[in-house]
Amino acid sequence: VFRQPTSRNPSHGLTHLRSHARPIGLPFGVSGEVARQINFLPGVVGTVPSPDVSPFANPQSPIRDQQFSRPRSHALPIATPGSSVPTVLGIPHRTHYAPAMRFIWHGVLYGFALLIAFLSPLVMAAPIPRSPELQRIVDIAASATLEHFAGEKLQSNQLAFTLVDISNKATPRQAGFRADAPIYPASVIKLFYLVAAHRWMEDGKLTETDELRRAIRDMIIDSSNDATHYVVDAITATTGGPELPPDEMRAWSEKRNAINRYFSSEGYTRINANQKPWCEGPYGREREFVGKNFANRNALTTEATARLLSEIVEGKAVSAARSRQMMDILQRNYSKKVQSDEPDQAVDFTGKALPPGAKLWSKAGWTSTARHDAAYIELPGGPKFVLVTFTTDHSKNGEIISFVARNIMERLKR
Repeated sequence: VFRQPTSRNPSHGLTHLRSHARPIGLPFGVSGEVARQINFLPGVVGTVPSPDVSPFANPQSPIRDQQFSRPRSHALPIATPGSSVPTVLGIPHRTHYAPAMRFIWHGVLYGFALLIAFLSPLVMAAPIPRSPELQRIVDIAASATLEHFAGEKLQSNQLAFTLVDISNKATPRQAGFRADAPIYPASVIKLFYLVAAHRWMEDGKLTETDELRRAIRDMIIDSSNDATHYVVDAITATTGGPELPPDEMRAWSEKRNAINRYFSSEGYTRINANQKPWCEGPYGREREFVGKNFANRNALTTEATARLLSEIVEGKAVSAARSRQMMDILQRNYSKKVQSDEPDQAVDFTGKALPPGAKLWSKAGWTSTARHDAAYIELPGGPKFVLVTFTTDHSKNGEIISFVARNIMERLKR
């Protein structure tokens, strides 16, 4: 499955694999992620991402404009018991095998990759189909929003949204405007930590205590950053504190990236979910981990966020029972009266646009530069849809997100 340049080290006679290993010949759409997962099978040579590489290049530019780049890989020489020679499927991988034997075992590996390709759709959810009809609705809404807020200098690169129509859960469909642009997500990242926590609990890797349940509720209902710190520490087995020596910091970083690895294995791309949300900023190892120029900040696309929320709604996130638990704490009362200087997740985002009788489940996020909302809406007698809207550099404008929602709803009802 992998072409590995080799070199001899006469000191111990092992065949070591260089760090520029790359997958070749992956058939029928076998993704790099599927190939990466092969590494976890005994006796199979694969690659793992370097923990010290940020998924974003050009740290000087705003995170929404940064291009996603694949992490470097380091090859892992794997030896079977009793052998000091790296192996492939338990067979010593030496260059002096007869061509016929190499052909046979290459065929076995190729067949194994085909099997992985066949089984992978059973593990990872299929992407939501794109709809030309919905795309026309989205394009009109984007154009109307940019025109309406032109006087406030809203630019196209400051707006992104994804619409997923799940009125018929058997045939969901989606469309988006700048849907694949990685953007700093503020507290919307807590949706991903919510699902990761339930995945870890479901798998028995995290004990479901009263304190953990309290933290999860506060993280979503109140958007508490302190509660989120507890949840992230619990999932990744990391804690904040003073700077660490380089070797310890690499090990710490590898642990902290556990959530990224999980969502990558589920087919999510162009996201970075490994940082705690802060009010005044990180210190010590947390500050070092985010990068000198904050190149390792959290990042989400509206498309990835809409997919995750859709899976929660449809009962596909972890399990049907756990999805219901998530929905319980995401439900919002958008008709309540609120007196606060801070934006309220229920009434000051998508909820502002909803008619009486509608239902809302959501997670909002806001900072001095960002104002976002990820919402699932059920209209009375009408469509059911997920709408994720991100805006940047207009965080004090409480009308943009609701304007997008109204525009979308008017056209979905027709």
